Amino acid sequence: MLKIQINQNQWILWFMIKKNYCREVLCMQKILKRMFLIVFIFLQCFHGRYLLGMKSNISSGQMINDLDKKISIDFVEADLKDVLKIFTQQTGVNFVIDKEVSSELVSLFLDKVTVRQALKSIAEVSGVGFYPIAGTSVLRVGLSQDGQKDPRVTKIYRLRYARVSMLSLSTGEDIKKTGDYAGSTGTQSTQASTSIFSSGDKNSTEGIINAVVAVLSEEGILSIDQRTNSLIVTDYPDKLSRIDKIISELDKKTRQVLIKAEIVEVQDSLNNILGMSYGDPSESKNIASLKYIPPNLGGQVFPFDSNLFGFVKNALTQEEGNGVRLNETTFGRLSAGQFRMVLQALKTSGKSRFLARPRVITLDNEPAVVDITSETAINEDTIVDEDTNRQTTMLERTTVGVLLRVTPQINNNEQVTMILQPSITDVAPSRLFPNKAFDPSTRSVLTKIRIKQGDTISIAGLIQKVRRSSGSKIPILGDVPLLGSLFTQKSKEENQTDLLVFITPYILDEEALLHLQKKERGRDVSGRQDFAGPFLQGALNKNMTRPKGRHLMQKKMNNVRMAAVIEECEANVQRNPQDPEAHSNLGVAYAKARKYDLAIDQFKGAIMLDPEASAAYNNLGNLYRIKRNYDAAITALNKAIQIMPKHPYAYTTLGLCYEVKGMYAEARNAYQSALEVAPHSSWSKTSRERLSVIDAQI
Repeated sequence: MLKIQINQNQWILWFMIKKNYCREVLCMQKILKRMFLIVFIFLQCFHGRYLLGMKSNISSGQMINDLDKKISIDFVEADLKDVLKIFTQQTGVNFVIDKEVSSELVSLFLDKVTVRQALKSIAEVSGVGFYPIAGTSVLRVGLSQDGQKDPRVTKIYRLRYARVSMLSLSTGEDIKKTGDYAGSTGTQSTQASTSIFSSGDKNSTEGIINAVVAVLSEEGILSIDQRTNSLIVTDYPDKLSRIDKIISELDKKTRQVLIKAEIVEVQDSLNNILGMSYGDPSESKNIASLKYIPPNLGGQVFPFDSNLFGFVKNALTQEEGNGVRLNETTFGRLSAGQFRMVLQALKTSGKSRFLARPRVITLDNEPAVVDITSETAINEDTIVDEDTNRQTTMLERTTVGVLLRVTPQINNNEQVTMILQPSITDVAPSRLFPNKAFDPSTRSVLTKIRIKQGDTISIAGLIQKVRRSSGSKIPILGDVPLLGSLFTQKSKEENQTDLLVFITPYILDEEALLHLQKKERGRDVSGRQDFAGPFLQGALNKNMTRPKGRHLMQKKMNNVRMAAVIEECEANVQRNPQDPEAHSNLGVAYAKARKYDLAIDQFKGAIMLDPEASAAYNNLGNLYRIKRNYDAAITALNKAIQIMPKHPYAYTTLGLCYEVKGMYAEARNAYQSALEVAPHSSWSKTSRERLSVIDAQI
């Protein structure tokens, strides 16, 4: 029993020793395996680098040959990945595209350029880079070197009121920070250039261009598109946000000013006519005692007196040699009531002559010129040809009449600053050659003044004194020496005239301008109706007992009225060729007269001047529907709805066009939209009726 126990202990001891030994052996085996693996990897890396280095030289040389190949390829807004796939098929250059590279649309028009040049162009426009993978003929397509795409963004600004066609730049030419075109050489400046050369009525557009260029970064580019009247700006997002504000503030409809002028020539002293004195308050009477508040010009107040006209003495050139003497000039401001009193006094005096009463509408900060002049002969020259003894008479002419230049600027508080330059030129018989020549004389003044709209600025004191000498004698006796003076009579005459200029500015907002147009149109058309009225009324009286004849004459009267309206609208377009509303009004008149082609042209002109004119698009679509050009009508009506989504008339007309073309689903949607927008409009009845018809057919 004991023996067995000892053997068991020995066995247990032996088993424990063997187990520890095996564990140590296993550890040694693991260590040896790890050392062998490290040595193997090291040898493989060393040997592989040598082999790859040899192979890299071969692949690099082949890639160089592939990149120097010339290709010709055209793509229009193709995906970058598809473009690179075609490159691989044609050139053998392989590409691996990183996952960070998003789909880019590129347009390429390449003719016989190397692959290297083509890839460089793609990299510039798409913001990616091409990087060779060592040991292969593969190019990795990834983001640009700085790890991100070009941060610049391109945005198109479509101008509503300013016209880029006024600039001398052509479509596609770019403006950078220096004001030069893209591609020009030279260093860039940190200051914006304002030397944008332009022509025509350019002030508003040039101001927008210069303001945008001033905000551009060094990498920013501005280009224009005259066809769409758009600015194309490429710059960083923070710059574009500033440009958004600039364009929204500057691209606004320019306000207009109505200038009414009265130019009067007075044959007598103004004191006698108005019962007042120019500058002496002690002699003021009647309307001279009216309260006067002088205008303020940039902090400087004219030293007007308290009477109606008050004066600022501007010493003008005085000439005595030719018998013409120009006196001092007087300025003043009148309220509307004072102005009417002065005009009434001038009209009833019988000693005044109204030379001109011009009225003109001009844009803010744009000059208006009223030219009422003519050419007159002042001298006669006779030239004798020595060879033929032939005489040739030549006349020397000069311009006489009234010339008025006014440049208004709208200020705050409904005030208008005006630069005024009235001028009148006249002729009088010459003192030296009274029977052969005339001497021209000009009365003018140049001033700048601020005035409240509706008030009147008066300019007086442009006095002209003309001295004339005349004589008469008894024939024969008057020529006897010494005694001839007894039979001769001589007289001297001096005439004095004073030129008065009254100018009244009115700021025209949309409501005021519309009221003025309606008033002028009504007065002009009513005058034409009165002219045709007696004849038409007599014809109607003769046909009272014949309803058919009366209907025909009423139709003729309507035609006369419509012709008068069309004539007035045509004149309005000639006066305001850049006004889209004028073209729209003429289009409506043509449409009423069933002159559809002429109406379509006018609505197109209105849209060209104002691309956001939804009413013009709607009217154009309706005319296309009348002419059964349904595709063009649908295009125009959809544009009208896009500009003004709540346009029931456009929806209904659009539904009619769709219905004629058999597009009932689209027609149904259009009718339903018309009912949703204006369920109680006059067109809702038509929409409901057409919906019921479509439902019955379906």
